[in-house]
Amino acid sequence: MALLFDTGLFSVIGLDSEIEVGSKLYWYVANTATPTNTYTTPALNVANTNPVLAAADGRFPEIWLAPGDYKYVLAAPAGSPADPLHTVDDFNVPDAPPSFSPTLDDFLSGAVPLPIASGGTASTSAVNALAALGGLPLAGGTVTGNITRSTKGVHLYFDTAAMNNGGVFLTIDSDPDPTTLAGQIWLKYS
Repeated sequence: MALLFDTGLFSVIGLDSEIEVGSKLYWYVANTATPTNTYTTPALNVANTNPVLAAADGRFPEIWLAPGDYKYVLAAPAGSPADPLHTVDDFNVPDAPPSFSPTLDDFLSGAVPLPIASGGTASTSAVNALAALGGLPLAGGTVTGNITRSTKGVHLYFDTAAMNNGGVFLTIDSDPDPTTLAGQIWLKYS
């Protein structure tokens, strides 16, 4: 399996903010000074020059790598590996693509939704995703079962701005009236 190398650079830029045409990427066997090939295509049949040179836009051409361990050295146009701008001594290209959990294979092939255990909703629609995740719809709908608050109290829906609190109090009938705001309700029992 060939790997397309990505330097993480859009263009090589010099200290004076100029594009560094002709910057060099030298390629070696990992942790050595032994030059090694990189390629212009994923077929790995046409070798790049070594070093690979940045073009007029400061970017490097495609650099394809065979599986193995590499060292690369970035040097300025007039520089050399002896005075590098950046060096990576052990860059690995694996023999096989990364493996995924078998439960994700069907998702990656586009056959099923992403499972909840893997960060998905296991659903193909918003309605089913909300249900699968136990969410409540913003636009309303039917809820089955109890809705339990984490603290005491019940909150009611108001259709008038003046009713802005919604507290419901249940006290013994001998207690004083606890309501102080519009919208609060007092229920007494004896």
